[in-house]
Amino acid sequence: MRETKEVQKNSLFNRFISFVERNGNRLPHPFYLFLILSVVVIILSVIFANMGASATYLRAESGKEATQVTVAVKSLLSKDVLQYLFQNLDVIYFNFSPMRMMVLLILAIGLMEQVGLFEAFIKKTILGAPAFIITAIVSCIAINANTASNAGVIGTTVVAAAIFNSLGYNP
Repeated sequence: MRETKEVQKNSLFNRFISFVERNGNRLPHPFYLFLILSVVVIILSVIFANMGASATYLRAESGKEATQVTVAVKSLLSKDVLQYLFQNLDVIYFNFSPMRMMVLLILAIGLMEQVGLFEAFIKKTILGAPAFIITAIVSCIAINANTASNAGVIGTTVVAAAIFNSLGYNP
């Protein structure tokens, strides 16, 4: 018995995709990545505030001549900034228009998930579809949700995670 080894040719594209996958797997979890980048931004704000850094730009208003505005960097750890953040957290959070609807949407999806309505709906509608179409269906839902409102971008991730979870995929 003679064994023959088949040499698999990897195209440039396959090598690139393998490189991206290997290095992508080395990245930390997105939550930790967010925390790391948040700490980096806070540290940089302290450094640049102590250096006295500032930015100058032109502000154009309709019907008026453009004016030059200079803004100094503020430390995110200063007393004034932290006091403003804690006193106005609800206003800051809910003035972002998609977040107003998201609180209600996440509560509704959580309730539907707990009572089994969401899973029954998914099983009745989406489980009948072939597995290779599931991602396309979720993409279609995302596009339509984004067209319907700004909160669609945020809400679709919750819906997609519930769909993938009920199908046994990684949400």
